[in-house]
Amino acid sequence: MFIQFASLGGLLFLAYPFKLDFTSFLFLLLGILLGGWSILEMNKSKLKIFPEPSPKSILIKTGPYLWIRHPMYSAVLLVAIGLLLLNPSIIATMLLLVLIIDLHFKLGWEETMLSEKFEDYHAYQKQSKKLIPFIY
Repeated sequence: MFIQFASLGGLLFLAYPFKLDFTSFLFLLLGILLGGWSILEMNKSKLKIFPEPSPKSILIKTGPYLWIRHPMYSAVLLVAIGLLLLNPSIIATMLLLVLIIDLHFKLGWEETMLSEKFEDYHAYQKQSKKLIPFIY
C-alpha cells in the first residue's frame, strides 16, 4: 500500500500548479465517481480496503463489480492519469508507471486470495474483466 499512496502523493505534488483542462477533469471525475460507487457497493460485504478478505466477507458482483473485478484499482488509475495530465512531466510519468507495476502485482496477489476464499470466483473471472470493462 505504501508504494500506491507514495505514487499518488507524488503525482498530486507534481500536479501543482493545477492546469485543469477538460481531459484531466474527466479522468479525475470518472476516477472519483467510480471509487465512490465501488466503496458503496463494497460496504454490502465485509470486504475491506485491504486486499485480504475477512472471514465474513461475501463476493460482490453488483454495481461496478458486475463488469470490473477491481474497480477501486481502476479508480486509482483514472485519478493518477488525471493528476499526470494536470502537469505532465517525465517524473510524473515514471510515478504512474511505478503505480501501474505495483497494482499489477497487487492484482495478482488479490486474485489468488479471492480465488481461495470464494468458490465461485473462477466463474466470476470469466464473466468480468480485471480493470477495464469489456477489454481487460
